[in-house]
Amino acid sequence: ALAKRAFMFVSVHCEFMHMAYASGGKTICMFFNSKEFYKWAPKEQGNAVVLHRPEGITGEKAFEFIQDFSKQQMGED
Repeated sequence: ALAKRAFMFVSVHCEFMHMAYASGGKTICMFFNSKEFYKWAPKEQGNAVVLHRPEGITGEKAFEFIQDFSKQQMGED
């Protein structure tokens, strides 16, 4: 229920990511392992953005991506 009410849920692949996605909340899912991606990534991505093996991702780059994505969702430029 909290994930659905949140503006956005950002997570690597874990149980909480699946619960947030299943609740219908906006979810950013990061998969660093191809085996896990092909087996567990959400197939219907209406409320999810799935990042598969983001190249050279660092904490700073991930934060920038999430900031930009959040602004797009809020209609900001």
